[in-house]
Amino acid sequence: MDREVAKISSFAIQKAVRRANKQFIAVTCHYDVVDYLEPDWVLCTDDMSFSKKKRRHPPIQLDIRSCSPRLWDHFKQYHYLSHELPRTVDCYAAVYKNRPVGFIAATHGIGRTRFFRVTRVVTIPDYQGIGVARSLMSFIGEKYSREGKLPLTMVTSNPQFIHAKIPNWIITSIGRQSAHVWDYGRIVRCPWCGAEITVEKASHQTV
Repeated sequence: MDREVAKISSFAIQKAVRRANKQFIAVTCHYDVVDYLEPDWVLCTDDMSFSKKKRRHPPIQLDIRSCSPRLWDHFKQYHYLSHELPRTVDCYAAVYKNRPVGFIAATHGIGRTRFFRVTRVVTIPDYQGIGVARSLMSFIGEKYSREGKLPLTMVTSNPQFIHAKIPNWIITSIGRQSAHVWDYGRIVRCPWCGAEITVEKASHQTV
């Protein structure tokens, strides 16, 4: 396994275990993932040493930058609905150690009133579970708020977003699409509700 993917996966696993209030024993011959697992204790069989030293994972730094819609080709196979992008979109990528690991696109809404909507959010499977999509949603909300591109909304049937409780995004309505269109259960509308941001854009997010 790619070592960077192994580190990220270890971090995501320990988050899921702690969130579920479970216990988990990992056995590995790779020392580079130990801090990302944030273990309560470590038994090293090389010298039979036992340690309860508290370990913390190194910061996971994401660089969120504007990108071409062509980058969507790298992500579209992982999207749970359409593989197509609207014709006019603003696209941004979350980059980790020079690897594009997340993608978000926003476009003008269609209707009588002026509004904007998030139309695609995708994280590469190997990097899911560490907050990439959450960082992208916060980034686009703050950026559009600064630029006066409001209201900004997202309509989704993805359970991960419905239960994510992303700061400054709230669920305002819940419905159900026709089974002939989607059969994913609840469809929710989530508008950005954060205050206008006046500070300079920070393109780096730490998760």
